[in-house]
Amino acid sequence: MGRVPFKIVDENFYECREVSKQIFWMYHDIAFNGGIVCDADYEQVAYEKYIMCEIVEERLKSCYEEKIVKLVNQGCFTALCCHVLDIMEGSSREDIMVIKLIDDILENERINDMGFEKDLLIVMHNALIQKPSFNLERNNDWTDFPEGITFYEKLHEVYTHYVIGYYQSMLDGNTNVY
Repeated sequence: MGRVPFKIVDENFYECREVSKQIFWMYHDIAFNGGIVCDADYEQVAYEKYIMCEIVEERLKSCYEEKIVKLVNQGCFTALCCHVLDIMEGSSREDIMVIKLIDDILENERINDMGFEKDLLIVMHNALIQKPSFNLERNNDWTDFPEGITFYEKLHEVYTHYVIGYYQSMLDGNTNVY
């Protein structure tokens, strides 16, 4: 079954709007830096709680609410990427907690319908699992091993797909993209 996603109902939808503000700030920081970099401003995003959140009240399944939830989900995946990058760079030591979160998300059946996100989670998981043994065997950068290279490439995809994609959709006037 995996991790139970945050259920959005009328009484707690305001939380998603608040998280979206934090995601806007994080996206601004990431865009300002030209990509997902170590120490990006992701800590204020409670991605552990809201990743894969879903609307459960039919009344809330309107275009506006669904766009906010989509932004929150994409922003939470982006924040998770930032956290994994900080772990890979050595500025965070929470790898066991993050690996458990990734495993829990991968056990959720909904992830099977989310190809890009599922691949991203698997890449992050593999990079985190391989990092300790790689550091003991060699004195090289984490981007020198295959899982690290793949994760590094995925960071660019997340930046292009989620962050730049969001801004591009706003420039194009197509608010359905994000």
